[in-house]
Amino acid sequence: TDNFYAKAISTLDSVDRTLNGTFAAYTTNGTFASDTGWTKGTGWTIAAGVATATGAISTTLSQSAAITLIPGQTYTITFDATRTAGSVTASIGGTAGTARSSSATFTEAIVAGSDGTITFTGSGFSGTVDNVIVTAWVLGTGWTTDNSTAIATGAISTAISQTAQLTTPL
Repeated sequence: TDNFYAKAISTLDSVDRTLNGTFAAYTTNGTFASDTGWTKGTGWTIAAGVATATGAISTTLSQSAAITLIPGQTYTITFDATRTAGSVTASIGGTAGTARSSSATFTEAIVAGSDGTITFTGSGFSGTVDNVIVTAWVLGTGWTTDNSTAIATGAISTAISQTAQLTTPL
């Protein structure tokens, strides 16, 4: 689905309660095409299109979200990780997701905390992180996004959804 726009308009005040129906990018430089947009803790580097952690580190790679994160809102993060040691955990707004201790493409929904950041934290981690995408949409099985389009991969029977903005409830 391209150029999909969802609207939930409050009949009380005519305000649109949806958030970024256009699958806007919450990350800056999620493909690590350059060494910009991310704050690198000790042991993290950005080069050759990936963020690399060396030395079994337990530090963070982070950035302030490009679009303000709403505490309590569910976001989906997708990223590629390669791992040679330890684990890496993605966080949104300060809420940690699942520690990942294998090499794969990971997608998970995380309810944002209040600190406004997108963070990867190593725990004895050596490996890479790449292709980071954060969206305000919760993607059912078989759905992906490229920061501008929702993509159904194959014949699926699951949904994409979004929680109404909690700061301006329906």
